Amino acid sequence: MIKLFLLLHLLTIWGAYRWEKWQDGKQYPVSWNMWSSIAAMKHPGRWNQTYLEAIAILESGWGMSPIAQEKHNLHGISLGSGTFKTFDSGYNSFVEAARLLNRSRLYSDCKTLEDVRKKWCPSDKDWAKNVRAIYKQIGGK
Repeated sequence: MIKLFLLLHLLTIWGAYRWEKWQDGKQYPVSWNMWSSIAAMKHPGRWNQTYLEAIAILESGWGMSPIAQEKHNLHGISLGSGTFKTFDSGYNSFVEAARLLNRSRLYSDCKTLEDVRKKWCPSDKDWAKNVRAIYKQIGGK
């Protein structure tokens, strides 16, 4: 178990410095793929790995927003009153997003992206449409 943890930790550190390009020229850290995969395994449910990545891409502006850079908050997870949660790493942002979407009572009744939008980002009427477009762009079906 300890060996597996160390291996995952080393892969996370290594992956954080590699970038992958998408068709439109945007780049995002390859480690996001690994983080979202592990987070989705920890908290499986309706909202899979690719949805977690699409939400992170939209909310963080491909990881370039100040909140993503300074707080490691890739998903725009709010504490309320306009403040955003701070994470130790981007990985922890993926785990918390997976937990919220797939395990918390707050999102348990969300069956569609539009349902999620109403709670996750109620002020952005195009949020669900934008997440869906990114989801398809990065390989979701």
